[in-house]
Amino acid sequence: MDKNLLKLLDDIKIKLQRSNLKNSDKYLKDIDAIKESYKELQVKEEKRIIYESILNMGKDLLKEDKDFKNKLELFIRYCNAAVYDFNDNIRPLRRITLSFTITSMLFMLLAPQYLSYLLPLLMILPIFLGLKGMRKRSLNGLILGLSVMPISILNSVIIIRNAYLVRNNFNSFLLDLSKTYGRSLEFVKGLFIISTILGIIMLFTSIYTIYLGYKYKKMFV
Repeated sequence: MDKNLLKLLDDIKIKLQRSNLKNSDKYLKDIDAIKESYKELQVKEEKRIIYESILNMGKDLLKEDKDFKNKLELFIRYCNAAVYDFNDNIRPLRRITLSFTITSMLFMLLAPQYLSYLLPLLMILPIFLGLKGMRKRSLNGLILGLSVMPISILNSVIIIRNAYLVRNNFNSFLLDLSKTYGRSLEFVKGLFIISTILGIIMLFTSIYTIYLGYKYKKMFV
């Protein structure tokens, strides 16, 4: 770790210890964790601008009194996120956005059949803003995007439960659907099977997106 950053983190700890900030012990542990993460870190020349921005944020934080808590939390998040940049480890971000995109597409496709035609329209804005925020590594964007996942899980559970309930009267159920919608039995059967498979996939991708978001939340600022 560069001596300038080490001294800066120590100065922030001293300022934090002298403050009357609530949960100061938590913030002190966060600073110690940052020091540990940066201990063996080598900053490449092309990443120097990120490193310099950390130093500048830290120096501004030392001068801050009125909004010290919020600036401290932002500084900690920025330091944690920068580790991924320094290590060229941005692959988890691609996995999160891909899993979220697949889940959102499946939700928009399946929700009208099992929940409501209006629900996908209501979710367009959170999905769009969530994905946009994730790509920019915004913590608020991640939280907004993940807020859609429970509804996707609910949709998946309804689809799987529906398939389970009709298992003993599968042919009769398909025949009724065929008559109701005026479609052939083969078409209805194929559509039902595909919807069930997609529902299972959506359940997996929804849970996987939540898992990735929680595991790599420190990547977001």
